[in-house]
Order: sequence, then structure tokens, then C-alpha cells
Amino acid sequence: MISKATSDITLTLPAMTKNSRTHLAKSAVKFVLIIGIENLFADMAYEGGRSITGSFPGSLGASATIIGFVAGLGELLGYTLRSVSVFWGEAGSRNAFK
Repeated sequence: MISKATSDITLTLPAMTKNSRTHLAKSAVKFVLIIGIENLFADMAYEGGRSITGSFPGSLGASATIIGFVAGLGELLGYTLRSVSVFWGEAGSRNAFK
């Protein structure tokens, strides 16, 4: 056993054998592959949904001008909200660590 003391907390780590390191490495590879496959399906769903944002209002009878205006306004609001939320998050973290 390896013991490392940090302030008043003692952390005891078991000595790793070659077999346990191999098992840990295999588990890490499985985890990365599973997360990658999950991300693939999430991206396919997201991009599939985004691809119909222009054609769906068009099928309801909206003109190209209206579709472009609404899509542009949505992008503007999204980026504005992103900027404001970053500001709020930064302000909150500064106040939390004073």
C-alpha cells in the first residue's frame, strides 16, 4: 500500500498490479467507445432536427423572407442569451470566491 498525507486527510492507494492496470485500461477504452457511440446518436438526432427548421415553416406556407427573418432572429436571440448567461455565470463565480 502507498500512503500519501495531504493536510489532515490521508489517502491510501492500493499498489496496482499489471492485471489491475490492464483491467482499468480496458474499462477506460470501453467507456470512451460507449460515450462516442452515444454522442454519434445524439448528433444525428440534433442535426436531423436542425435540417428541417427551414423546410417545415415552408411546408406551412411561409415565404422565404419570413423563414429567413425568423431563423436569423432565433440565431440572434440564441447568441445573445449565450453571452448574457456567460456574464451571469462569471459574475456569480466572482462573488462566490470573495
